Amino acid sequence: MLTASIRKVLKLGRSTLAITLPKHWVDALNLKEGEYLHVDAIDDGALRLVTRRHEVEARPRVCVINADLCEAPGMLSRMLIGAYLVGHSMIWIQSRTRFKPEHVRELEKVASSLVGLLVSEQTDSLTVLQSLADPSKPSMDNSIRRLHLISSFMRETVVKALIERRADDLPNVTAMGKEGDRVYWLAVRQLLSSTQDRKLAEALGIRSQFWLLGDRAVLSNLKAIVNCVEAIAKETAKLLERCLCLENDAVTEISGLDGSITEVSEGAVSALITRDLARANHVIEKINRLGENASRITDRLSETVQAPLCRSSILRLVCSLSQIAFRHKTIAEIAINRALEESGGYASIDEGFSTKIAS
Repeated sequence: MLTASIRKVLKLGRSTLAITLPKHWVDALNLKEGEYLHVDAIDDGALRLVTRRHEVEARPRVCVINADLCEAPGMLSRMLIGAYLVGHSMIWIQSRTRFKPEHVRELEKVASSLVGLLVSEQTDSLTVLQSLADPSKPSMDNSIRRLHLISSFMRETVVKALIERRADDLPNVTAMGKEGDRVYWLAVRQLLSSTQDRKLAEALGIRSQFWLLGDRAVLSNLKAIVNCVEAIAKETAKLLERCLCLENDAVTEISGLDGSITEVSEGAVSALITRDLARANHVIEKINRLGENASRITDRLSETVQAPLCRSSILRLVCSLSQIAFRHKTIAEIAINRALEESGGYASIDEGFSTKIAS
């Protein structure tokens, strides 16, 4: 192959690496000696060379949503959330005439829940939203930890309100649920954007492509837990309105169940972040036992709670607590998978070898 005399020298610590370029490529781009090339590593291990003068600043991604076609309830708000999640920098929502009142309410409710998305222009028929958030902050581990703390605070508040008969604490759960939505949507937006941007993935602390899938599953489970706790809060409100007074044994059992969930939820998330295989395994075993205990509690409460409406609500509440525990089991399983991507105390990752079976 013909080569050109132009060479790009890369500094690697104290050593240098010279790359000899194909002459036809140099001639096609009209490269001159002394010009700089941008060297970027791509996912398959190859190097990509780009000339500085051919680098073009990426234009902002614009998504135009036709509000007139969003006739179904909630469709416009869901489209706005979807456009935000897939990483559009600017979102235009427009109508040929003027927005319907329900569209205005949807936009006001949702736009305030999307971190970094600000209204830059607004009329009766046009709303322009622009994302100003730094896509690299916070880190993915911090978002996962934050969403976990929100869901835990919500659950503990609901259980305490039920036991101490304090209905006034329940509005705090709704407020924290909205904050959970904000954290979740921002984190998913970061994840989806990082699939196309290796540098962003590194800035977020995502060390491999496997982590993209695992973190999305973790976030989805934590968001499901937030939704589950919101449903528990509604059942608790019904129980308090019906003046249910739990017996001491029931209080002890539900408190114990909540305490066990606190332990396994913290263990699962910590095992994920630290890639602690042993702790993740311990969490899974404890959750299995917790599920059996929740079944026994359900059986006892079905006999001791006499009022049919109260009985159905308290049984749904305990069942939801059990579901929360099993959501954390999935997180612990992902922690084990992540721990086995690299060599560690329990397993080493070596290059494989082939064997032949004699015929």
